[in-house]
Amino acid sequence: MTRDGYQDEIDYWARELALEGVHREHTEKRLSPAGRSDEHPIWIDGLIDVLTERKQGGGPPRALDLGCGPLGTLGHAHEVGRLDVTGVDPLADAYTELRTRFSIDYPEPLIATTGERLSEHVEPASVDLIYSRNSLDHAEDVQRCFEEAARALRPGGVFALEVFAYEGFREGYDGLHRFDFHVHDGALGCTDEHGREALDLSEFDLELVTLEPRETRKPAGVGADTTTVRAVFARSRDAELLDRVRAATWLADERARVEQFLDPTGVYAHRIADGWDTELLRSMYPTWSDAVLGDVRRADPGLPRVLELDARSMPTLTWAQLSGLAHVEAADPQASAFAAIFARHRLPAHPVAMREATAREALTATAPGSFEVVHLRDALERDNDPVGLVELAARALAPTGVLLLEGSVRSSSGEAWRHPFGNAVRVEDGRLVVRRHALGDERVEVIDPQALGLETVVLTMLDATDPLREPGTVYRAAWRRPER
Repeated sequence: MTRDGYQDEIDYWARELALEGVHREHTEKRLSPAGRSDEHPIWIDGLIDVLTERKQGGGPPRALDLGCGPLGTLGHAHEVGRLDVTGVDPLADAYTELRTRFSIDYPEPLIATTGERLSEHVEPASVDLIYSRNSLDHAEDVQRCFEEAARALRPGGVFALEVFAYEGFREGYDGLHRFDFHVHDGALGCTDEHGREALDLSEFDLELVTLEPRETRKPAGVGADTTTVRAVFARSRDAELLDRVRAATWLADERARVEQFLDPTGVYAHRIADGWDTELLRSMYPTWSDAVLGDVRRADPGLPRVLELDARSMPTLTWAQLSGLAHVEAADPQASAFAAIFARHRLPAHPVAMREATAREALTATAPGSFEVVHLRDALERDNDPVGLVELAARALAPTGVLLLEGSVRSSSGEAWRHPFGNAVRVEDGRLVVRRHALGDERVEVIDPQALGLETVVLTMLDATDPLREPGTVYRAAWRRPER
């Protein structure tokens, strides 16, 4: 224990474990199995799913919780058997003594070492998952920590990192806070207090799979709020595996967002306490589709059948059903998971029936000409074959039916299109142009309504504020199938 700040860390945790610290409620929560379950990072579940499927031999995937402290974040996953976790911390011996002093039986065993010296305790290619939360900025040599992590991972293993942006600056480079992680132009970087680069990712056999956010800004000053940087690396170049890791992470992240949305302390809690708030559902409704639905109804006086795909937890066209404008059906690959979350929060079933299927699965199972409206929202950005997906959607349209497409426009310049959107979509020359940036695929694909036998009703890009999306530029397309 020779580094500046080590004793401060021990003193901090002594106060916290005595339930006398500034984060007493949070610490007390993590001391119980139920509390650890609540604190478990849901987005990690997607990684665990992929690693479990790939694992050979018995037992759960092996994981290291790097810089874990006395109450590691992966404790819940360890005690329920989802992971075989070992905590790694240079202060492990001191933390073990604190656990004994305060009679804490925590499910995550500890080994005393640093990220720079993993290889002294961990065999090469022996670990499936390495997770680090709010600790790598404490390292002495960030480059060496990444090198050691890459060495410890099995082929196909994953290194998941969460760290506060500019934490060194925010803490005045005091104690253990030596480095600033940041994201610029979609690239992860790390610098010391003098602005010198401390991380060269090209040196490692690791592929960056997901990265959030797309850009970070330096906090206003010492102690100011900052953002969390999340990065996932895989020791693999296999495109199919990387895509599965990306998709699984995004799906698990969606579940986490829904949990936050419905949390009793959340911003929407008062609006859903007694069931589905119609005004809340109306605020999610894409009003630009009103004219399109009106045209569909004039062409066919019956109630239009609408299929909304990749609907997530709350189909945006729900209001159209509640107001009698359409009969809406929806599909999402996590429909049952969302239904379980609603039930856990004692909400009634969602007003729109939702089946569990990806957009592609739902469309493949749909008979041609079945729907007057098919709605794809933020789907082209995520699909590996966006042209094929739109072709399936067009096939599902009845005569005079309309295909609604909308999503976020991304600039293709200098962005890391890794999470959650892999493609950049723009409107050019009356068509949608998709630039493939996922997994090193740089193809450009064109979606031409005329080639699909569709007429353009709406095709535009505009700046828009959306309650379900960050403010920015969006594309909107409404393409109609002519009468035969």
